[in-house]
Amino acid sequence: MTPLEYFLQKAADNGISVYELSLENIQSMIADLKDMDPAICLSSSGIFSSQEAAESMAHELGHFFTGTYYDSPYCANNRGKMEHQANIWMVKELLPVASIRKALKDGCREYWEIAEYCNCTEHLLETAIQIYRQKGLL
Repeated sequence: MTPLEYFLQKAADNGISVYELSLENIQSMIADLKDMDPAICLSSSGIFSSQEAAESMAHELGHFFTGTYYDSPYCANNRGKMEHQANIWMVKELLPVASIRKALKDGCREYWEIAEYCNCTEHLLETAIQIYRQKGLL
């Protein structure tokens, strides 16, 4: 099962519908409409690989599993904190710190080398390194 298939199944198992739509300037989003099941929308024009789609799905599921939605004006003021929580969930699911350590141990030094070794995008790697450094794990 690919990472994308895994996250699509995780969404289905939790009653989350997934749609592919044309979203301008947005790769993905999650909507939690209180009277309906939540839905994740993936941009049909902003995602170019299955890795990017899996990372977008994991990020949006991170919002779901951490309960960090923009559902009130107060929440909009805490957007950075909410994005960070979703990113932590995404990173734990997609790129464990052990994978980065193994890449470094095996001689990878450049971001692109580590990302290729870990089969992820450089964007995910940069996010993971930032999170793991903040936690003192790297």
